[in-house]
Amino acid sequence: MTDGGWSDWSSWNMCPVTCGVSMVTRSRSCDNPAPRMFGRQCMGNDKEWKTCEVLKCQGQSMQKVAFYASIKVDIDGTSANKPFVFNNVITNVGGGYDPSTGVFTAPTDGLFVFSLTVRQWSSSSKGNEGHFSIKKGDIVVMRVYPDMHSKDHEFDTASGTTVLELSKEDTVYAVADNSGKYIEGSEGFSTYFSGYRIG
Repeated sequence: MTDGGWSDWSSWNMCPVTCGVSMVTRSRSCDNPAPRMFGRQCMGNDKEWKTCEVLKCQGQSMQKVAFYASIKVDIDGTSANKPFVFNNVITNVGGGYDPSTGVFTAPTDGLFVFSLTVRQWSSSSKGNEGHFSIKKGDIVVMRVYPDMHSKDHEFDTASGTTVLELSKEDTVYAVADNSGKYIEGSEGFSTYFSGYRIG
């Protein structure tokens, strides 16, 4: 039996933007040695991410776009595939987020980061597990899964982040994948949606 071991990290890849902030990655493989004869797989991640920044933009100006909003009150019964309306707006630079609909509309082309955090309460009538998504247009691009493991009257919080390349007027929003779930909002900033342009 041989347990797996990590290779050395690769070099960081090149920053993909010529102006502003983005992300780079590096990777490693579980092949030093590879697990054999029921040996254990390597523990930990095979990829790492970090931000990269190009400060000299050579006369280019990047439009600032950022929003951060939470829900003010609990949602007693979600509606499947209907955008969550995060109506407690903290930041809305560039005006891309519409607090009346819950939809972000890209005011410019660019690379954007979006994050979703959902705090769900469980009961036998509301269910113990929820599925929530970020959509770009009609396409799901990320999901989070609060799960109270069949326990009633418990809370669980799930978060996720995605990086999207958008064209001007593309829309991004968060939805519940199923109806009838109970989402906490009255506990300050427990359920929120945010996004910002990085390049």
